[in-house]
Amino acid sequence: MSQRLCEFCSIPLIRREEEKTRDFAKRRFCNKSCSTRYTNIKHPKPKLGRQINCLGCNTIVHLKPYKGGGYIRRKYCDACLKKAKGKIAIGNQRKPDFLQRTKAEVFSKSASWQAARSKVQRSASKLFHQKYPQASCQICGYDKHIEVCHIEPVSSFPQDALISEINALSNLVGLCPNHHWEFDNGLLILPLEKPHSAP
Repeated sequence: MSQRLCEFCSIPLIRREEEKTRDFAKRRFCNKSCSTRYTNIKHPKPKLGRQINCLGCNTIVHLKPYKGGGYIRRKYCDACLKKAKGKIAIGNQRKPDFLQRTKAEVFSKSASWQAARSKVQRSASKLFHQKYPQASCQICGYDKHIEVCHIEPVSSFPQDALISEINALSNLVGLCPNHHWEFDNGLLILPLEKPHSAP
């Protein structure tokens, strides 16, 4: 009787311990790895993920392959994406500029008083640093870390005041952390000069 060979790698089949004769007679491969490789070559499965159904209109979307393998993920067709981008653009146009909002509007729509105050402070800092990118402390000239301070506090403005009035450059000054603390605690009176830039 001729020796039986693995159908994939052609290695002679050896009967394992405690393997029944009928099981050995049925076996075609030396291990599971050879069996899997043989099956994948003889009966290749179609690759999944080449196309999906658009979640918006249920049309078929063909996915583009990556160079390194796999496919670019997406959920919508090009037409639905364009519609979504148009809605986002319209929404952004209708949204009023932060500086054109009133103090009452900002504080009422924020999660907390501190969140609203932080929004006002971030806006003030952005405006100040755009105008004075190399600003230094108005009192001592320190330029490593500058904090933007409101000369007239936010709390002193009426509820109908616009953020553009509160964050006007004439109401903002750059101070180092020490002088900012002194100003907030009434230990410092600011000279009425515009903030100077670092040399």
